[in-house]
Amino acid sequence: MSENKIEILLPQTLYLLRDKAGQTIPTDSEEWNIYYKNILSPFDPQDDILVRCEYGRNYGDRWCINTYPHDVDAFPLTIQIYDAYGRKKAEKTVTVRLQDKHRHSEALRVLCIGDSMTRSQLYIEHLAMKLHHLRFVGTRSYNGTIFHEGRGGWAFSTYFENTEQSPFLFPAEADGKTYAGSWEFWQQVADPAHNSYVYDGFDPYEIQPGETFTRGGKLMRRTETGEECLSDTPELVFDFEKYIARHPECTPDAISILMGANDLQLCSYEDSAMRVAQFIENMKKVVGAIRRWSADVPIVLNMPIIGGDSYSWGKQLGCTGGAKQYDFNIKAIAASMLREFDGCENENIYLSPMLASIDPVYGFPRETHKVNRYSEVEISSCANWVHPSAVGYKQMGDTLGGVLTLLHNRKG
Repeated sequence: MSENKIEILLPQTLYLLRDKAGQTIPTDSEEWNIYYKNILSPFDPQDDILVRCEYGRNYGDRWCINTYPHDVDAFPLTIQIYDAYGRKKAEKTVTVRLQDKHRHSEALRVLCIGDSMTRSQLYIEHLAMKLHHLRFVGTRSYNGTIFHEGRGGWAFSTYFENTEQSPFLFPAEADGKTYAGSWEFWQQVADPAHNSYVYDGFDPYEIQPGETFTRGGKLMRRTETGEECLSDTPELVFDFEKYIARHPECTPDAISILMGANDLQLCSYEDSAMRVAQFIENMKKVVGAIRRWSADVPIVLNMPIIGGDSYSWGKQLGCTGGAKQYDFNIKAIAASMLREFDGCENENIYLSPMLASIDPVYGFPRETHKVNRYSEVEISSCANWVHPSAVGYKQMGDTLGGVLTLLHNRKG
């Protein structure tokens, strides 16, 4: 982040869903919020935040729009920050582009890649229920309907390093179409006593004759009568082309990526700049691998969300992490994503500002607890340090939905 300067962490263009026009009895509605605590770095509750916009309302903690114009498709929105002495500290103008929901004859196939928030598939299910003819693809599913590539506890680097479980790692010398993955992985999937958090969502698979696989670090091939070793030291590389060759049913029309929670969750202030740079480099590696498969498939990069309050961090992690440090790191990721990828729509790269739209107080699970052991007074605090509630996941889904609707409407 820029030293001693407030940054307003919004992309140049916001793609928002709007309600359907001309409803006889209104049943379709939308709401979208920009929470100031999330998008200002640093955030000072003493500052006065003004919004210059013809639409929506400034509620003090957020800009909210839930009544939409239907005579315009785009409008400017300016956010201004003033200190207690009336001095302007920052200003940014973005363009809001409203997206109409249509019934499409052809599905938009979306591949979602991410960590535990994608593994939960809650924001994905929300979109599948509210938008017409979205089809979510991937190798993992808990209901046989919603598929994705979500892996709980994973950082970006895990997708490059976990040779047993990463769906995108392939031996450089192996054909993607016939590579069945890790023998150890399929043994775990088939084991009824497996770790459910890691291995649920996959159906058992038996490696077929002619297919290659890794076992014990070696590259093997299954034959009609047994197996043979092809390499004692295969090099596994992140290869999106081979992923599609192996899983043609996962061929996407758009790709959504949501990472960040594990990349900098326990990162110190001193290491933040280095770790953020690593995060961006890994994001660029993934984008590059996708571009080697397709020069123009749309890629949606979701700006990761901040976490719960300090109580939730202490409850979960004791003294090994903190809410403010985590927010600092997440906002550093967001700032770097803006510098690297904002305004790249002509390259079919879009930023989805989930960071902006999740309620920092009521978008997370909450619980009541006594203020101390002797008091009968109970207060409400966040109950999870990084994972949203169902409400928060829906807000995240709405934000991604605006971009996906743009892409779907363009596809027709």
